[in-house]
Parts: sequence; structure tokens; C-alpha cells
Amino acid sequence: MVKFSIEYAKEKARKLGKATKFALISNMSLMDKEKLAFLLDNGVGLNTSFDGDEATHNFNRIYKEGNSHANVVRWINEINRFSVENYAKRNVISTLLTVTNFTLKNWKACVDAHVDLRLPQVFWRPLSPFGFGANAKKTLGYSPEEFVETYEKVLDYLIQLRTEKGVSLKEGYTSIFLKKILNRTDPNYVDTRSPCGAVVGQVAYNYDGKIYSCDEGRMLGRMGFEHFLV
Repeated sequence: MVKFSIEYAKEKARKLGKATKFALISNMSLMDKEKLAFLLDNGVGLNTSFDGDEATHNFNRIYKEGNSHANVVRWINEINRFSVENYAKRNVISTLLTVTNFTLKNWKACVDAHVDLRLPQVFWRPLSPFGFGANAKKTLGYSPEEFVETYEKVLDYLIQLRTEKGVSLKEGYTSIFLKKILNRTDPNYVDTRSPCGAVVGQVAYNYDGKIYSCDEGRMLGRMGFEHFLV
């Protein structure tokens, strides 16, 4: 379905004179070299969940086939190797980190894991209060004050790494906020976009054919609230 969608959209766009961009979010559990070659040959942006060190990642992302951390690290390295060999590019894959209370305890190890893989950024992203995240609040959650306290520690550590070791690792939220504060253009990160652009700048198609105003609307639908069902 991914292959069909990309090829169909590109042909449709060619006939209409439109430009298309594609991005795929995957935990890499079913990735193989044939799929990877197709995705990169078609310019598909890749994104995967990466929660840092092995203990934290495996706690946050239980994988019935074994070690989810080892699998995703393998494919991050494989994608970078493949991209350098075939396209002379590195870091064509971006990563997202979801912060749980376990992550807060291991914040330094999480940052160091990003450094070890030579990733361009660590995205210190809080839990979503919608969908499955709402159900996990008691076991995985934390207060806003606890999140901000650790967020400040992460920023201080990133500054230390840059000044003392020359490590260039940016924090995703900070980059977005600074662009919004200092530039006249919005980076269009929909989680913090204002106005949010629901329906105007985004829609979310659910697996059952329902269309929502945004991804958060889709998650609310999973909770039984269909207020944002288009």
C-alpha cells in the first residue's frame, strides 16, 4: 500500500503540475533492504522512534520479537551507510523521542545515545494527553514541573557538550521555539502551530476511512470523542 500510494501520488502530481513530499514513520521492525532502496530512491523522508539508551528504549517500546533498541539502532546505522554509499548523504533518517517517567530518570544516558549514533538532534517530546497516552498517565506520566526540570538539564548538557567537546546536537523543541520567536515564519510544527491549521493545513485519515481535522482529533476519536470528525 505504501508503494502504491507513492507511485500513484507522484503520477497524479505530475499530471496536475503539483509538487509532492513523502514521509514515513516506522519503528523499523519490518524494514528490509528492498523496502529501504525503494523509499530512498523515491525521496521518502524516514522517521523512527528512538528513546535513547537500551534500557530506556526497551522499557518504553516493548517488542515481542526481542530487543527493539538493537533493531532500531541497526537500521539507523544501515540507513546512514546505504545513504552515504548511494547518495553521498548522512542522517537522512530523523528520530523522535517520547519522554516517560523512566526517561526522566535516565535523561543523560538518552542524550549520550543520540551522540553515539551521531544523530543531528534529540527531540525532548512530552507524552501526549490523548489516545493511548492518556491511559498510560498513571504508569508513565509526570508533572509539568518534572518535565521542565529535566528539559533544563538536557539543554544545559547540550550546551556543555558543544562548548567542551564540539558536539553539535540540537534539541528539537528549542529549535522550533527559537524559530517562532526570532523569525517571521512559522516552522509549521503542527503540535505548537498557532493558529493550529486544523483542516486548513492538515487532516488525518484513519484506517477505517474516517477523516479528522488533525492527528490529535484522530486520537480523541480513539477515546470515544468524535468532536473533530470531518
